[in-house]
Amino acid sequence: MLNNFPVLYPDELFYSAIARYRQANAIDSKLGVERDIYGIERHHKVGKSVYFPQKLETFIERLPFYGNLSVDELIWEHTMFPFYTAFMTDDKTNEIFEAMSYGNRMSIENMVGIPMSKIKTPQFLRYCPCCYEEDLNKLGESYWRRLPQVPGALYCPIHKVLYKDSAIDITKENLDYICADDDVCNEETANDEEVVEYKELDERYVRNVQWLMQNRIRLPPNYISSFYIDRLREAELTSYVGNIKMTEFLEAFQGHYSANYLELMQSAVSIDERNSWTKLFIRNTSKNRSPLRHLLMLQFLKVQLAKLFEMEPVIGKRPKKKSNRVPIYSSEERKQQWLVLLTEHPNANRKELRKINNGLFAWLRIHEREWFDEVTPKGCKRRRD
Repeated sequence: MLNNFPVLYPDELFYSAIARYRQANAIDSKLGVERDIYGIERHHKVGKSVYFPQKLETFIERLPFYGNLSVDELIWEHTMFPFYTAFMTDDKTNEIFEAMSYGNRMSIENMVGIPMSKIKTPQFLRYCPCCYEEDLNKLGESYWRRLPQVPGALYCPIHKVLYKDSAIDITKENLDYICADDDVCNEETANDEEVVEYKELDERYVRNVQWLMQNRIRLPPNYISSFYIDRLREAELTSYVGNIKMTEFLEAFQGHYSANYLELMQSAVSIDERNSWTKLFIRNTSKNRSPLRHLLMLQFLKVQLAKLFEMEPVIGKRPKKKSNRVPIYSSEERKQQWLVLLTEHPNANRKELRKINNGLFAWLRIHEREWFDEVTPKGCKRRRD
């Protein structure tokens, strides 16, 4: 029974709460911590992850009966689950939720698609130096928050200072449970001279990230693609049917974002690059696409994030218009043309006649075959010397 597990702070990673529990109880080994949290022994395995912890139902069962913490609250408010599943289907979101609740042989990172993604997660746990100092003054300790760990989030939305890397390398296989303290955090603010020009863009990006993490709406991928096509059509960047005018689209996208900012967001684009992510992003609805790039696309289209999730009617790709073209010549006129041709070339066989007017020959064979065979010679007699 976990009688003294700490109350979680707002936006605190579950990993951070485990680290504070370990420190408060002076537990020496990771195995000892995991035995307390999950009730496991040495020969058992638990999916250890800073972003996506597993077997959370087991943890909840070990809390006192009067505790009011739930698996739902843990996953939605204290892991990276809401950000990375924001643009997935309900079915996929529920599958990942179940894996985190009860455990899964596959890592959740693999289920989400992080290892194969071009968007890499931060190597080190990150923090805001000002938040860190305020925590120490108000709480007597600090903690690891979720928002600084989001790829592309540069500035703290509260203090407007750059996030900093701690000394905790979360890519290590045997990562320990370590608190946010003076041993791993240097509270001095970082110099933002190289990125200050992107501060306004980052503020909008972070506001959208916060909206995603506070809402639980999920949309069908086909709806999202159709929504994008409609907005691009309004900007005259697609045809009437909905085919993207790729060169114009990429030029407009590069005009909205600087090359340096896109590089910083791990989303550089090139008009000449055959497999540029922007060329595949809207067309491919079956592949999981990074939330970061969804937010870049929405900001480019000047669409409020909440607008996408209102589920208004969309058009997307339109069927091609059927041609109502009236034939230049009627059937009788074509027949008359053919009779004139036969009169002008009385000794020509079908092969020779076809060479003279292949279009008329083909049309009559298809549309007036019986009449064509009746009036057209199949061959000509050879003259004898």
